[in-house]
Amino acid sequence: MEVGRSWWQDGWELVLTSARYTEGGWGIELRFALTNHKPHDVALRYNLGDAITAVSNQGRRLEVGYLSRTAMFISGGDPWRVSFETITTVIKSGQTVELLNHTGYEGDTNAFIKADIADPALTEIVVTVSGISTITNARWRIPIQH
Repeated sequence: MEVGRSWWQDGWELVLTSARYTEGGWGIELRFALTNHKPHDVALRYNLGDAITAVSNQGRRLEVGYLSRTAMFISGGDPWRVSFETITTVIKSGQTVELLNHTGYEGDTNAFIKADIADPALTEIVVTVSGISTITNARWRIPIQH
């Protein structure tokens, strides 16, 4: 599917709402929204680090992580992190929530794909989400423009 299209499964609607290049061109920032279309509230536990995989058009698995604001602005260290928090929440019937990688102030709450988007051989990335409740193999294609 294209970015912005909905994946429907078992009363859930999952959307990759945005996939945009990061400053410096080292990767892609991902934003996901999940809507509960079930007739009841649902308690949900998820971990974006376990749920998201990304593969290049060359068949290479790409690293999924996030950026630590603490490392970037305070310590001056490497901001890349791959240790996602397991989130537990209740999503009310009809409610839409943004899926986050953590609830604290450690860094950016969106997931990122580390990829050399300036490489002309990289023409697309396929993002797959599985393990958010009963959602399995939800896929989006992100074209890389050169």
